Amino acid sequence: MANAALQHSGTTLALQTLIEARHKILRQRTGSHIGRSDFPGQRTGPRRGQGLEFIDLRQYNSGDDVRHIDWNVTARSNEPYTRLYREEREHVSTVVVDLRPSMFTGSVCLRAVSAGWLAASLLWQASYAGDRCAAMVISSNGVQSTRPAAGNAGVLRALELIASEFAACADNSTATSEQPLSATLEPINQRRQSGSYFFFSGFDTQHDKHWHQLLPATAMTGQMNAIMLLDPLEISGLPAGAYRYRTEATHNTTTINRTNRAELERVLQRNIQQRKRQFESAGIPLIAVSTASRAEALLATLQQRKWL
Repeated sequence: MANAALQHSGTTLALQTLIEARHKILRQRTGSHIGRSDFPGQRTGPRRGQGLEFIDLRQYNSGDDVRHIDWNVTARSNEPYTRLYREEREHVSTVVVDLRPSMFTGSVCLRAVSAGWLAASLLWQASYAGDRCAAMVISSNGVQSTRPAAGNAGVLRALELIASEFAACADNSTATSEQPLSATLEPINQRRQSGSYFFFSGFDTQHDKHWHQLLPATAMTGQMNAIMLLDPLEISGLPAGAYRYRTEATHNTTTINRTNRAELERVLQRNIQQRKRQFESAGIPLIAVSTASRAEALLATLQQRKWL
């Protein structure tokens, strides 16, 4: 069973495989600053209140808890002073997984498979850090989501949604309707929950006008983190050679040589940079990840950036 967690199929995303991703996360917990406690409340909130982390002193006001009076400072100043603490609260980590038809493409691995696998690994990691976990999935069926919950219950509920939506979309792979990716932004902007959203997608939003309108508002929530999934051929392009392709009416052949391959690479890089600039201008942190990369490399990057 442990071996199944080391790799995933490039074309399927079974619930059992997503569950077994926890084995790798458990093995990585030793020595990591992530996941050292299974208790909630390991994140500090922005407000002052009940908590364990002392942050300041101020003069005692009527109604303050007398248990927080600092008697040493009070004795030195002849004025009552109370201690202020940083409020602790539960943190919610929500993965947003793009399972629209455009994500069911790939040369090494379907982008949808990579999105689901990486999202599952992140959920297990966040759960062991004490977060409540949830998932939001956008597919041909619309936007579906789970309620945040702590422990294994929250993760399993999220993984069941991801696996079931993947299976439904894979069975209907010929569907041509595409939900706009912007349909996920309105719920994020409305909830304003205490936590973070980790958005897994290729972010193919060229024709989604609402996406460009809603993205700045989403950035203001300070909750969204973007993981852009790129197929290796999106980065380097096809190697030189002759390729046959089919449209609805005809069969065609195109040839890629040294000259037009260089132009193709420039176009691909320009498209990637345009997507990156969308998030940069909105102030939303983004990581570009190849679908050939491993989950532990992504999680290490998230830890370095303190996203987790």
